[in-house]
Amino acid sequence: MKSFIIKLLITTFSALALAYFIKGIAFNTPLDAFWFAFVMAFLNSTLKPVLQFFTLPLTVFSMGLFLLVINGLLVLIADALIDGMHVQGLLRAIVFSVALSLLTLVLNAFFNSKSSSSKQP
Repeated sequence: MKSFIIKLLITTFSALALAYFIKGIAFNTPLDAFWFAFVMAFLNSTLKPVLQFFTLPLTVFSMGLFLLVINGLLVLIADALIDGMHVQGLLRAIVFSVALSLLTLVLNAFFNSKSSSSKQP
């Protein structure tokens, strides 16, 4: 449970930082970014596998690039569900999702390595 909350906070911080740098992505409040992180965690665990299954031929044909479109669509769905979030189009959603994935990957690796090194005797 603790690691889930830490990952939510990392995703929240990452989304806020990227919204500052990527034009066309905005959050009204930091709480909206937290809700975005929560909704994305839910969508990634429920809807994303279904979309990946039904679009498998497209994904194979595009050599995996269609997964970027799926991630962008999930960001747009989260945008539709959260009143305080604003995304201007699919292309910006795709750019945002790629940047968010990379930034959270780096931050999660940093915090995981920091916590694992503190546990060693």
